[in-house]
Amino acid sequence: MATEVVATPRVLADEGSLLSASESSPCSKVRLTEGGTAVVVVRALGGVAAQLNAIPVASKRTQNRIGYFNTSLTIVTYEGIRMPCSVQLVSGHVHIRRNGHIGLIVLDHPERHNAISTEMWQGLLNAATELAEDTEIRAVLLQGEGERAFAAGADISEFNDKRTDSSANQEYDNVSDRAYNALLTMPKPLVAMIHGYCIGGGLAVALTADLRIAADDASFTIPAARLGLGYRASGLGRLVDLVGPSATKRILFLADRFGADEALTMGLVNRVVPKSELSQATDDWLNKICDNAPLTIRAAKAATDEWTKPSDLQNFDEINELVNACFDSTDYQEGVAAFMAKRKPRFTGR
Repeated sequence: MATEVVATPRVLADEGSLLSASESSPCSKVRLTEGGTAVVVVRALGGVAAQLNAIPVASKRTQNRIGYFNTSLTIVTYEGIRMPCSVQLVSGHVHIRRNGHIGLIVLDHPERHNAISTEMWQGLLNAATELAEDTEIRAVLLQGEGERAFAAGADISEFNDKRTDSSANQEYDNVSDRAYNALLTMPKPLVAMIHGYCIGGGLAVALTADLRIAADDASFTIPAARLGLGYRASGLGRLVDLVGPSATKRILFLADRFGADEALTMGLVNRVVPKSELSQATDDWLNKICDNAPLTIRAAKAATDEWTKPSDLQNFDEINELVNACFDSTDYQEGVAAFMAKRKPRFTGR
């Protein structure tokens, strides 16, 4: 996920001095460092990254590692510094964070309300795979960075490049489908914390979660009918399972925005809380999940998910093996001992 930042301050200053960009510039400030490298603090107008042009003379590449993902930043230097700064479009990131037994998957593209780019779909796949395999993680949280959105759907700015026709769209679908399936088949409880915009592909990501807690400012929509694009039958299955065919048609036919209370009524979310209480309410549920026996939770999730499959695809032999593993575990012995001693159990997942 490479990002290139191109900067040309309006006025030449001494090395290390701080310059303010012009009012028309998408940048907030520009700092010149040794060698003429321009370090830019970016805030695009209207919250959308600007795309202007500049001609570099030389460039210097630096590497930065954030969590599991590698990001690359290219800083471009100039011989003459005469024009306002310009910024190339940022494609967003997906971060993994860990807090004890809780793994966090963070959609980070606030300039576009966390709209999900192709690179971010790949990041979701990588994050889901890593946390699924991490034996210390007992529950996973999905959230959007910033205060304004969980995720505002697919990044429409890519449509002219990566979704130009059905063939190009298939390549996009291959990446997004793999990410979607990795989240949907996550063996650990997956919780979505939703605030602000939750639109289209963003709602699809939220639907992969086992539980969804929404702030009272959450706003939902699937705008496919206003864009002229189609959703494949497999992509709608999860929505139909959750809210039923009638509510699904209401969402798709009207293609309008509806609030958290209506989402709760139709079963799209499990709980609605004031936005100021969203983080605490979500933490409370995650901590309760992590306090319980991990093997029991895993078997319960697998059994529930198995019942949602068509009867010819159900395999309860695997579920029975997970249940047997619960009874053969030291956690089972600990649970019974703690109950008899009237104390809180200390489960290890073994």
